[in-house]
Amino acid sequence: MSRTKPKPLLARAELGERPELRHLIDEIVNAAESAADFARQLLTFSRRQESSPRPIRLADAMEEMGKLLPRLLGEDIVLEVSCEDGLGSIVLDPGQLEQVIVNLAVNARDAMPNGGRLLMGASNFEQGSTVGASAPPGRYVQLLVRHCQTERRNHRS
Repeated sequence: MSRTKPKPLLARAELGERPELRHLIDEIVNAAESAADFARQLLTFSRRQESSPRPIRLADAMEEMGKLLPRLLGEDIVLEVSCEDGLGSIVLDPGQLEQVIVNLAVNARDAMPNGGRLLMGASNFEQGSTVGASAPPGRYVQLLVRHCQTERRNHRS
């Protein structure tokens, strides 16, 4: 699959002296690039190719996803993203991380048909030598996702 880069120059030329719209062109370009990356990830997943884990700054990845998810969630769901200061890095394939975040967001959206709030955050976590722990002792980064549905109000005529 060849990847074609969007060409915002033509759109910018059409805008002329309307700089207030330039940021919209930049957002469109970023969304197109993200969509192309996501399509590549889907193809990778469908072919069962091996992932390419590498160090990722989770705070940066969540900030970027926080820009794209509102379009996916719709106008009735408010997205709040927060990461702890000094958040550690993780080693993971970036495409897999995006898939996890998108899947969690879509599941939350589907659980809130009347709208609500989706809270996504990340924090550092230290696992002690607790008996029965699911992970060995050490330092970790945890992804936190919570949703709060808006209550449906019954209107009487």
